[in-house]
Amino acid sequence: MQAGILIGLAAFAIIVGIVIIICGNHFQYSAGETYSSYKRNNAVVTDVRTELEEENGFLVRRYYPKMEYKVDGKEYVFEYSVGTKDSYEIGEKFVIMYNPDDPSQYVLANKEKTVMIICSVLAGIAIFFGVALLAAAIDMFRKRYVPRRKVKAKDADV
Repeated sequence: MQAGILIGLAAFAIIVGIVIIICGNHFQYSAGETYSSYKRNNAVVTDVRTELEEENGFLVRRYYPKMEYKVDGKEYVFEYSVGTKDSYEIGEKFVIMYNPDDPSQYVLANKEKTVMIICSVLAGIAIFFGVALLAAAIDMFRKRYVPRRKVKAKDADV
């Protein structure tokens, strides 16, 4: 493989890593702005509905947890409308964030941290491969175009 191709691939991988970092930071900033007025609370799983659904020709068990939380003594109940592969236990607690102006609006807390972790790992991998490809290109260039020095052997007295 030519050094020029390796340099191009290295630049592409590094740029992809930087774009992932920028997108992840934008998502975290957007989520922070959107939910900055939300308050934290605990939700408890009160029931779990399970269904077998077909996915790519296989039966997959999906879980639909029903959770409840209280705000100012009023109880709010919600059930996942989309099943998850993660199982839930009755009594299990989750941290949620709710809108104080409309406590029925909620989000599960720490989702943005999960996305940032995924973005960081992907960016790290892309940048690592970019730097590795760049090092390989430099080594290939050095071996091809930089002349080697000849070492003269000296007579050693024994």
